[in-house]
Amino acid sequence: MVTVIRFLFLYVVGVYSWEFQERFSCGVCNEVLEGAACEKFDACHAINASVLAEGCEAVCNNAPLPTNPTRSVAPELRVTKGFGTKPYDQLRISVISSVASPPVDGFFDYSAQFKHRWTDNFLHTAMKEVQPGVPTQLNIGEIVTVKLPLQGQGVAGVLIADPCTNGKWIGCAYVNIHQTNTRIPGLINAFVADASTDFWSIYGDNFYDRTGEITKDVYDRISIQAKSKIFTTVPGNHDYWVFGGPPGDQFQDQCANAHMQYYAQDAKAAENVGVGSTAAPFDLSIDPGSVHGKCSLPVMTNSFWYNQVGNLGMVGMSGAYSLDEARGFMAESCIWLSQQPGVDVALLVGHWDVSGLGASNEMAMPAWYTEMSPLPGCAEFNQRGMLKFVMGHTHCNQPHPHGHVGTGFMVAGFGMGGCGNFGMPIIDTTEGRLRFWYFDTSNKAKYDAAVACAQEKGWRQCLDLATSWLDEAIVPGPAPHPTPPVPPSPPTPSSWEKHADTNCYQGHGAVSVPGDAGAYGMLSLAACEAACQKSSDCSGIIMAQTADPQQAVNCWRIASIVLSQCLPDKMYNLWLSPSTPTPPPPPSWSAHQNTNCYQFHGANAVPGDVGPYAKVNLADCEAACKKHNSCTGIVMEQTPDPQVSVKCWRIMHVDLSHCVSTPAFNVWTVAGSPSVAQVNATSVIVV
Repeated sequence: MVTVIRFLFLYVVGVYSWEFQERFSCGVCNEVLEGAACEKFDACHAINASVLAEGCEAVCNNAPLPTNPTRSVAPELRVTKGFGTKPYDQLRISVISSVASPPVDGFFDYSAQFKHRWTDNFLHTAMKEVQPGVPTQLNIGEIVTVKLPLQGQGVAGVLIADPCTNGKWIGCAYVNIHQTNTRIPGLINAFVADASTDFWSIYGDNFYDRTGEITKDVYDRISIQAKSKIFTTVPGNHDYWVFGGPPGDQFQDQCANAHMQYYAQDAKAAENVGVGSTAAPFDLSIDPGSVHGKCSLPVMTNSFWYNQVGNLGMVGMSGAYSLDEARGFMAESCIWLSQQPGVDVALLVGHWDVSGLGASNEMAMPAWYTEMSPLPGCAEFNQRGMLKFVMGHTHCNQPHPHGHVGTGFMVAGFGMGGCGNFGMPIIDTTEGRLRFWYFDTSNKAKYDAAVACAQEKGWRQCLDLATSWLDEAIVPGPAPHPTPPVPPSPPTPSSWEKHADTNCYQGHGAVSVPGDAGAYGMLSLAACEAACQKSSDCSGIIMAQTADPQQAVNCWRIASIVLSQCLPDKMYNLWLSPSTPTPPPPPSWSAHQNTNCYQFHGANAVPGDVGPYAKVNLADCEAACKKHNSCTGIVMEQTPDPQVSVKCWRIMHVDLSHCVSTPAFNVWTVAGSPSVAQVNATSVIVV
């Protein structure tokens, strides 16, 4: 029987309940060996002196590594589909290595050491154009062959979640029963490498790994043929916090930072990182250890993506963020799905299937599907029965979870405690049908038969060994509406006032133009401006971020704009129409000389800022504060000349009575701000 003792962690938004369980014993023991106190986990009864004296062997006996595993000498290749707004023919090609220099000259555009976590790795990556439907040879240090299916062609993909091969951090209940440490790589090499497989996925809790050691052990045994296939992934709760839920360890948990870099998904954060770009394909601006007592989440755009492979449109998400944070992306992705040529089936993918352990009620996949299904674009797929979802988290391989018959699928039976099943799920959209196959490999005979057949004949010739979870005709939708042509005489861009990194919508500073349900369409900047001018109600537009104003992206027409109530959002830009009344002048500022305000000393940094915002002059620092709705003050280094650029911090919740006196800094507060304590003091903040 598993002994369960409840232990409470206090963190920022309240009380988080965490339970010590037997399956945590090995991971907790390793932490205690490294200096943590067993009281932190309420585990002293289990992790005692005798266990520690044996080096945790007594509680880690379910974590064997192979004695002499067969290792691949191939490069650590990742092939991921270009983010949905990029041309269909683009793939991100990446190699993970242990050295700074790329494996070949002239191929990779970005090479850098991993940031924040797993920093003994280096990422070498580039966007590449390939010809769909034709095998393409690439020299990444050795010659590899990749293939992108024709747009609109039926495809097949292997779907995995929650693979557990080693219990160093979290005990794998079935690691020995199903021999997952050898059989998971064996199944990947047999089924993913098969010519009938176009892509493969791991939907979170990828090997339950905090440090990278377990993941590298598995990937060292995956063939280059499997690694050459298109790959998709989303993070799960254990990819953020190794023991499964927040607040996590600010210095050791990867908080999905290693996940995003190791798997190199081309997500929303990389939307403007195109062919030839030397920019990082991630937003790594948030240090997971920046806030005391918890692991800080990375920027949301690193783990939200949508793309198309053949006739399958996929939307990937992370349940670790709030529904309000995700709403803009949700609307954007649904409109995008409806406008892609050849997308017959839409697949929503996430990790969580139930709330808790870091996910809210609305962000666990079945509920998220319910939120997505009525949105414009997704609703059309849902009405045809062609909007499906896949998830992990609860450790079972089964169709129709939580009552969603014919719509939802769970693919998380890969070694962790739960249903105890083990096998390979496959989605198949070929031959005008939508099918889910499941190869049961839960004992040696079934595993040997499935692997031998797949390697000898290809898995399509082995369907007598598979169970059909779903088999239905694909119901095609209408052809996507063509992008409206650019009007011959659009207003000049200079006549519109741009507010970068800003989003306004219902309840947050604007309403949709009457008659608009969601985005108006995928348009260039000029076409979106022209569309706004067609409506007498339209006073501004919101557009998805893009570096190219000629690129067609989602365009929203908005009205009744109150700029001060809009939200900072790096995914969008706001343009105010020339006819829009000029916003009121910015508030006046009150200076507080020789003052510094910072966390625990009279202020907090605004959300998203880690350290100084930038090195700017006084006017630009005030303007930067104005861009953020939470900002009620700034801290700047002392300088006699306000035109000189010095470090600028944006702060909020300013209480001057708790700030500190120092000749090194000055503070300015927004006059009359309700969040500024009205006291007689001559100070404000920074670190």
